[in-house]
Amino acid sequence: MRTTLRITDRNRTAEDVPIFASKHSCDDAIYVVVKTENGLVALDRRYNPRGFLVDPSHALWDELNQHPAKRRTDINRYFPEADITGDAIWLDLD
Repeated sequence: MRTTLRITDRNRTAEDVPIFASKHSCDDAIYVVVKTENGLVALDRRYNPRGFLVDPSHALWDELNQHPAKRRTDINRYFPEADITGDAIWLDLD
């Protein structure tokens, strides 16, 4: 089971970031993954964008939909804080 996701920023710097866990909170952890037209975007628990998820196999969305940390999925959700729209998966390892 994944506990981290690899994200990349605009400078193409990649880092492994933990998936949000309510009992072991990390402010930078990935809380929501949004499927946009441009790829998968990682948001923290304040819905601030952390970066794009690295997904060379294009299978990560389906994997996250089956992940035990998945709490819910919203279709075509708008996040004004990040100014993005797309299907969203909320994650919580706890």
